[in-house]
Amino acid sequence: LQGLNHYGVSYIVKKYWLNKIYPKEIREANESGDFHLHNLDTLGPYCVGWDLYDLLVKGFGGVSGKIESKPPKHFHTALMQVVNFLYTLQGEAAGAVSFSNVDTLLAPFIRYDNLNYQQVKQALQEFLFNLSIPTRVGFQSLDWDELVVVKHKGKIKFVEIGKLVDEEFEKNSHRVIEQHPNSFAVQNYDDYYTLSFDSQGKAVWAKIKAFVRHKVPKDSKFIKIRTNRGEVKVSPAHSLFAFKKFNSDFNPKPVKPYEVKTAKDYRDLNEKNHFLALSNFENNLNKEELDLVELIDEFPQIHKNVFVKINPTHTLSQIKEKIIQEYQAIHPFYVDFGIRDKKVWKEWLERKSIRYDIWRKFGEQKRESLFKLKNSKIWYPRVLKGKILESFVKLSAWYVGEGHKGISVPIFISQADKKNVKEILKILQSLKSLGEIQKNQGYSPKGNETKVVRKIAGRGLLSEIISSSCGVMAFNKVVPWYIFELSPNYQKIFIQELLKGEAKEYKNYWDLSTTSRKLASSLSLLLAQNNIRFSVYTEKLREKNKNWRNRWIIRVFKENSPAKKEYKVGDFEARVCLGKKEYRYKKEFEYDISVDLPQENFVGGIGLLVFHNTPFTNITLDLKPSSVYAKLPVIIGGKPQDKTYSEFEEEMKIFDKAIYEVYMEGDAKGRPFHFPIPTINITK
Repeated sequence: LQGLNHYGVSYIVKKYWLNKIYPKEIREANESGDFHLHNLDTLGPYCVGWDLYDLLVKGFGGVSGKIESKPPKHFHTALMQVVNFLYTLQGEAAGAVSFSNVDTLLAPFIRYDNLNYQQVKQALQEFLFNLSIPTRVGFQSLDWDELVVVKHKGKIKFVEIGKLVDEEFEKNSHRVIEQHPNSFAVQNYDDYYTLSFDSQGKAVWAKIKAFVRHKVPKDSKFIKIRTNRGEVKVSPAHSLFAFKKFNSDFNPKPVKPYEVKTAKDYRDLNEKNHFLALSNFENNLNKEELDLVELIDEFPQIHKNVFVKINPTHTLSQIKEKIIQEYQAIHPFYVDFGIRDKKVWKEWLERKSIRYDIWRKFGEQKRESLFKLKNSKIWYPRVLKGKILESFVKLSAWYVGEGHKGISVPIFISQADKKNVKEILKILQSLKSLGEIQKNQGYSPKGNETKVVRKIAGRGLLSEIISSSCGVMAFNKVVPWYIFELSPNYQKIFIQELLKGEAKEYKNYWDLSTTSRKLASSLSLLLAQNNIRFSVYTEKLREKNKNWRNRWIIRVFKENSPAKKEYKVGDFEARVCLGKKEYRYKKEFEYDISVDLPQENFVGGIGLLVFHNTPFTNITLDLKPSSVYAKLPVIIGGKPQDKTYSEFEEEMKIFDKAIYEVYMEGDAKGRPFHFPIPTINITK
């Protein structure tokens, strides 16, 4: 089915359904919008119910050259065959896959295996956990370098999904679940959340349940989707979201790339040519200060080069006492902290300061502490607030827009505009961070007249933190996590300074150009967090010259500029699809994440579009022996037994009680299982 879908997706397959399968009246009703036919781009069924009895009789197989399983003889084996069956057959349908009469048909295994209640419950716990790591083996996933917005240990980060998932697999290699020969998942054992929508259309942080990756054939076809919110790259079967109707309700529906029409212009917005994107995000933060300890802790590579001011005699004796208590001797401490010269104690005494990493573990964590770089004379208070915080935020913005990190100097900011130069100098002077100023003549490849460019150096600890947080070069810049933690007042100062230095101003908007995908994505979130309207456009410079980097234009609209055409519900809005293009994917894996929400979704990409993850497994329970099977002989190991299904009502009660207990008890974090969706057969 995958090869067929990749070959005939979208236009051809839709036309086939509407012209060869459905009658004229249905085709016209669909095209006019009177009703919607879902998943017309898939040449296959939508939701499918399979026969569990057939699986118990025949086992799992039937495909020439592929691994086959004999009919199950034991309860645990039967459950695992159900898992394998549902995950494999997900790739052959566009919608849900399910089994009915599950308790009726599996209950006899409990008696034949002589299982007690705890053994049944343990087996069902394994069963539910395996089916609750949502994935679609039919390859509905993202390109390795597609950005996702995550919150890790309280800090907002913008990370490539492939990097995030690969790192979690590496950290938890002993916990990887093989759901299919080419599909793998690992549960989230860390503190990761991702930005999502809830049922009311509110943007929320939702817990990531699992990280997922699938092997893909070499040079598989993927799709670049271009919108007026930037570009995303997904597999052809992967779904994003759109509004079902423009009727003021929050009614998101999953849509595949080829289901969405391409508009000729961003003003041609309608129900059939858009994707869902984040519009705004509640900003109820009131933080008016930053703790330097929290900032320094993020960068272990600088800990040995940061020093903390101390009371030399009193503090050093206390620290030495704690070290002896911890290590029972001083030598192991020297080994652990890489200290080769025992005279360091004298050096610390004379300097009246001690290395940050040693202070962090053994020192007194006072709020009044002072910090500096090793060879610097500039001390900074632990708590940044007021004027010093404002200058720190402004310098962060100027560095993001115009700066880069040097080999031996934390910050260089280049600027030709005299007014901006004056502003930068004032900020650095207020932080006591001003270094050397170099003058260079600007360069024009066409020989045009150029201005003098001043290259301004920033030194000291705050400059080091800024360059470490915001990216080293232009192409990997990002709005640092600490800006997202501050109050709207400081966030707007950052935005204003960034636009002042980097953006071109027009009557109704500013255009900020960047080669950094992370800056485009992070600035998008900061604008949404401050309810500032924006769009994102792509400049395909690499198509002209492979040595050039693509650029992204973030268009920031002024407060009173009128919107041409928009549709918004809650915190999300419709954004026009402006183009789709196939490309060859070179990586070994494609990636996804599973989110702890009934309708799985997560925000990502340069312009904060919303991706979908589709679990869609279902089991139906009877509670009492189904009349369809009651008089039939029980099947164990593929063979009829001398008893009938009507004789196993007590075992069904054990099965049903155990599975619902597991559903409600949930996973290791106590989150109830949502899939497979349990359904009860109700009869007269």
